[in-house]
Amino acid sequence: MATARILNPLSFASFRLALLPHDHRSPPFNYSTGFFFRWSRKVYLVTNRHVVTGRDDDTSKWLSDDKAYPSYLEFTYYSAAYDNCSKPLNASLEAKTISVDYQNTTVRISIQSECGKSLSLNPADHGIDGDFVFFRIRTDKDDFILCANDIPTRVDMGVFPGDEIKVIGFPEGRSSHSSLPIWLSGYVASEPSFDIDDRPYFYIDCATTPGCSGSPVYKYSGGGTYATPDGGSVLSGKKPNKFLGIYSGRIQEGLTIGRVWKASALSAFAEKLDQLGEVANG
Repeated sequence: MATARILNPLSFASFRLALLPHDHRSPPFNYSTGFFFRWSRKVYLVTNRHVVTGRDDDTSKWLSDDKAYPSYLEFTYYSAAYDNCSKPLNASLEAKTISVDYQNTTVRISIQSECGKSLSLNPADHGIDGDFVFFRIRTDKDDFILCANDIPTRVDMGVFPGDEIKVIGFPEGRSSHSSLPIWLSGYVASEPSFDIDDRPYFYIDCATTPGCSGSPVYKYSGGGTYATPDGGSVLSGKKPNKFLGIYSGRIQEGLTIGRVWKASALSAFAEKLDQLGEVANG
């Protein structure tokens, strides 16, 4: 039976990805993070490209000595229960918290065809740069699934160096209650209005660990005064947030500086797929 809870909607925004080998009956060899992204009434599972290839996205070197990469991804996500739920979950998130009957669903997807071809949708195949991939997901509950870019904000928040951010994921594969993620706090560490090395990402300073790759990143305000894009400020009693993009790991061992591929890059890829009439992966 579904249980009523008062939760911050961002706690539904991501899920733990268990990386399974070809023999999916074997235990996971690693964990990462993923989330749903909605575009034009389609739902995609999003994670980092290096998660599914097992290779460093810049150098193509193997990330592990045993050259491991997954054949399957297994994850548990939450959706609104149908009982006494008259509208989709993503249409009822205007408040800072939500009260819903929720239920979880565990899914295992293959990321390769029988002949070994990747089933991911790769932005590089369409001239878009970024360490991320999409998988087209179809369920009978698409409108009841919370996607990372669903959570609305009624304010136009500016994003500047030093702003507080949240990386919502699964450090070292760990979760909080049940399958809910852990919130990590950090700060914007570069000018997010500029690309770095002509690539659509910016830096954050956050004490992340392996397992956080693929996490959604948000600017999150505890209320009070927040900045607007033109440099002004607004007083608000709410807790506004803004989806900033996908975290892809630290830039160097020993540093807490990591990359966030911008939400605009994800949107550009989703729009490209929409224009091409991309179909489900399987």
